[in-house]
Amino acid sequence: MSRINVYFPTELLDEIYSIVMQEGYEAIKPLFNNYIKAETEYLSVDQDAAVNLLRLANIEMQKALLKYPYTDDEDENYNPEHEAQFDDVMMGIYEKTYYYLRTEFPDLEV
Repeated sequence: MSRINVYFPTELLDEIYSIVMQEGYEAIKPLFNNYIKAETEYLSVDQDAAVNLLRLANIEMQKALLKYPYTDDEDENYNPEHEAQFDDVMMGIYEKTYYYLRTEFPDLEV
């Protein structure tokens, strides 16, 4: 399976790296063999690795849904901190990971 060097902003890669190491995601760890924090901007990714990275983004989104449920300002339990934290995940690791991977793998399905 061919690999593609996929660009990611360093802060996004740093976040993904931290999650991978903290959670012990063995399926993703090999992508970071030559990783240098705050310097690396490209990962050599094949389609299987791309799917695993999207799975990670999905997991983070699911965790955000459970941690920050009060994001609707019409809900009596609305919490602006929940909204801000949820938006950080959604517009951060979730949307950015999908964007950069779909740029190189447009037909990727998870």
